[in-house]
Amino acid sequence: MDRLRWMRYTQLDQGCVVVLIIFRVLNALCAQTYFVPDEYWQGPEVAHRLVFGYGYLTWEWRHGLRGSVLPLLIAALYKIAEVTGTDSRIVISMIPRIISAILAAAGDCAQFELAR
Repeated sequence: MDRLRWMRYTQLDQGCVVVLIIFRVLNALCAQTYFVPDEYWQGPEVAHRLVFGYGYLTWEWRHGLRGSVLPLLIAALYKIAEVTGTDSRIVISMIPRIISAILAAAGDCAQFELAR
């Protein structure tokens, strides 16, 4: 593939990524409900406990059956919010939504690449 053609694909992909991230983040911020209550107990609640010292752990966490990548990512952003003094209820509730939106946009981009 020549360089000019490759650059066109790259620019198209960057624009697509930006649009998908904006769409997913706006969707996450506008949603007023949780689709599955379990998504709260397996991510944000665990991260909250790691950073702020209190929160509920389900039996899966007490027995070490869950992966910790997502809660650690959320906890890192919670910690940044705590250190910077921006750890309001709104910020704490939006952090997991924004992370989920970005991960969903990454999945959208991968689907786009597969379809292309």
